[in-house]
Amino acid sequence: MRAQESCNGAFLSYTFMERTKEYPHLKNATAQPYVTLMYSASQFRSGDEEFKKLVGRANRRLHWEELLHFKRAGFRTFDFGGWYAGSTDTARLAINRFKEEFGGAKVLEFSSTENRSLLAKTAAAVHRLRAGAARSLR
Repeated sequence: MRAQESCNGAFLSYTFMERTKEYPHLKNATAQPYVTLMYSASQFRSGDEEFKKLVGRANRRLHWEELLHFKRAGFRTFDFGGWYAGSTDTARLAINRFKEEFGGAKVLEFSSTENRSLLAKTAAAVHRLRAGAARSLR
């Protein structure tokens, strides 16, 4: 984790398993006075229980090392991003439990984007259409 010492922007880290890099974690360390987890991956939906346990331990360790790094760098808030407030989606509840294992507190926060240019407005409209189409296919 030495490369992260000089990071002043987006920080991308991986867990390595059997000489292949897997499970990217992307952190944005410059856009605000706290660190935000942007992407994370796991295998908790995999059918192989032993592999799930191995990946889960590696994923937790990677997050823990990242937390320690950013704490040493002076950040006092690590935002795991998002919280499922419902009670029926078991996959999202499992993600909530994973986040809870690190301690901390839930914080209600709002975020918005204003699309001013024609290009930004068009891209946002296409994104909404694609998201709606994906939901209707489920």
